[in-house]
Amino acid sequence: KKNDAYDCHQHIIDSLREEKEKEEKKTEQQQVIVLQGKSGAGKSLFCRHLEEALWETYVNGSTTFIPVYISLPKYYNELNEKQVISQALQMKNINKEMMDVIRENISFAFILDGFDEIFDRYDKNNNERYFYDRFNLNEWNAKIIVTCRSHVLNDEDIQH
Repeated sequence: KKNDAYDCHQHIIDSLREEKEKEEKKTEQQQVIVLQGKSGAGKSLFCRHLEEALWETYVNGSTTFIPVYISLPKYYNELNEKQVISQALQMKNINKEMMDVIRENISFAFILDGFDEIFDRYDKNNNERYFYDRFNLNEWNAKIIVTCRSHVLNDEDIQH
């Protein structure tokens, strides 16, 4: 009878809205939302639902960013990790020429799922510490949501 459950979906939607407002005020700090949970808790299912809900808000004109779900285990390559976004978009039939145009004109919400599944390879390939730089996320006008199992990242890792 008592409904005191945490509404993760609404929290993320509100966070993305707040980020849009900050962006309009020319705030430069980029933010990454880290969604953690136990194995089998429904992180991937939640991300697929979030992508669908964000598409609906984009189509209805409520938001100005396009959601893109990216399975990190599927697209991550430690030898070419800076291209993870480009490779995922190419698999969605967006060629490099189109990417150059949309990169300049469109805002995205990248939903990067399964960071825990690539973490060992990512951590060994320690040429650069910062996730944002290593995945070339600064090239995109994007909000970032990353999923990871609870035990993989500690607070210090999340801060980096």
